[in-house]
Amino acid sequence: QLFLAPSRNGSEVTVPIYGLPGCYVTLYRQGSFAPDLMPSHFENMTDDLPTPFTFTQTPSIGVENQRLWHVDTEGAWKTYGRRTESSEHVNYNYRLDFDTDAWELIRTTSYNDLSYVTTEALVYRRAFGTNVDNGGEVSLDQGETWKRIPRLTDDGWIQTIVLGTTLVREVTKQNANNEFVGKEIWTLDASAEAPSWMLQETFLQDGYLLMHGANTSVAGAAQLLTYVAHAVDSGPAQSYVSSDVGGTWMTTEWPCGGGAWWDHPTGLVCLDDSRQRNLLFWYEAATNAWTEYTVTFDATAVVDDASLDGGVYFVRDGALWSWQPETGETSLMEVESSFPFKVSRVLGVFSGHVYVEHFGLWRAPLP
Repeated sequence: QLFLAPSRNGSEVTVPIYGLPGCYVTLYRQGSFAPDLMPSHFENMTDDLPTPFTFTQTPSIGVENQRLWHVDTEGAWKTYGRRTESSEHVNYNYRLDFDTDAWELIRTTSYNDLSYVTTEALVYRRAFGTNVDNGGEVSLDQGETWKRIPRLTDDGWIQTIVLGTTLVREVTKQNANNEFVGKEIWTLDASAEAPSWMLQETFLQDGYLLMHGANTSVAGAAQLLTYVAHAVDSGPAQSYVSSDVGGTWMTTEWPCGGGAWWDHPTGLVCLDDSRQRNLLFWYEAATNAWTEYTVTFDATAVVDDASLDGGVYFVRDGALWSWQPETGETSLMEVESSFPFKVSRVLGVFSGHVYVEHFGLWRAPLP
């Protein structure tokens, strides 16, 4: 089961492995490493992945809205002379049920299909691009029926935040000289019989809504909307937080600049590791107040998709740790493989277990 990779110096030699064209590979001699891929407290869940999943394709386990997803691709690679194409394939999108450990087929998509976002409350799909309708469709019954969403502006790339059954967008307003005059916040209740966009707020300071990634984002556990105004004259940045879907806004600061941020159940966390010491800022919506902490980990170590009530999870030296404001750091378990290189990816902590992708899917209970 060995194959040759395409040459860097000219001639291409492709010997298929598992029916796929070859690519660069690293070989390890048997006996040069411990036979167990993961520590003994991890359970291998690879055999439970939906058929026809095999390692004939690169495993694709992802996290979306605190749920694990697996995309199984059929007919992904076709060889045309000296190159490969992936424009004709079908994606089977599965989601793991944490209660039953069963993978459920949620949807089937093809190349260049609509963009989907799935939450417990709804499924939202739309197209992105120049001169496309930015409205899209929403389903409140997990894809059984669909409701058309009206467009808002002519921007085919406009971004959306999903908060419960509400869609949220920001629109930049300019005058005749293309100068900034305001940032509008619009919302749409997707559960309404005839959904329509409503203007909630206009900010006169230029800024942006906090989003988890591009295109379509989902509000976090605290169900907050946060508008961060750009700092003026190197002064501190100001932010506005809404806990009622844009109806009212509380004024506060934004201490992290462009640093990493995430949600906790009652507010926000941001981490500024660009200074001599790593500063973590903890926001509580109930008091509209920030608290500053000095921590020993940086943003790249944080397991962003984990959910710890009152703290965060992070990885250090092959181990999973937790940090909480009152107790500080606690070492939880080893997550490093005995294979010659470290664990590929800690996916997150869900339903009392840590999930890891490393030549398959693994799970271990939290202590």
